[in-house]
Amino acid sequence: MPPRGISTPRSARASRRNGRLGGRPPKPVDALQVIRLASEGLTQEEVAASLDCSAHVISHRFPEQYKKGCQLRTASLRRKQTKRALAGSDTMLIWLGKQDLGQADKVDVDAKLRGAFIETHKRLEELTDEQLDQLEALLEGPKVVKAAPIAPGVPALPPGEPEK
Repeated sequence: MPPRGISTPRSARASRRNGRLGGRPPKPVDALQVIRLASEGLTQEEVAASLDCSAHVISHRFPEQYKKGCQLRTASLRRKQTKRALAGSDTMLIWLGKQDLGQADKVDVDAKLRGAFIETHKRLEELTDEQLDQLEALLEGPKVVKAAPIAPGVPALPPGEPEK
């Protein structure tokens, strides 16, 4: 006979037949407390600490209750924000418009480009003819000149490449 407290396959089957599954009984945790604490914004770890159990118990035995508590908190915050916005808070109206209605600050790109163009045009007007010619040459880039062959059958060297 095995020592006391050690389970054998035969004794485990007998225990299951008699309705005992083994292990210690589950810790009693009030599901309404999980909902209440989650609705106050506590994390699963904080809820578990408040109820003197592990976070595993909250996440595995009470996932729906924890989720419901989080949803209640979100709904409560949304109600308070909406109430504040409707009371005349411009900041809250703008924020809710961006969050719920997809509104965004409009950036007038055309006006910025127009301003940059006018500024550039003013600066170009200040340049002398010689400076304008230099700028035009820079903008055109280097001129590529095809080199003539050195001798019949010998290809020309590309410009700037030294002879060997």
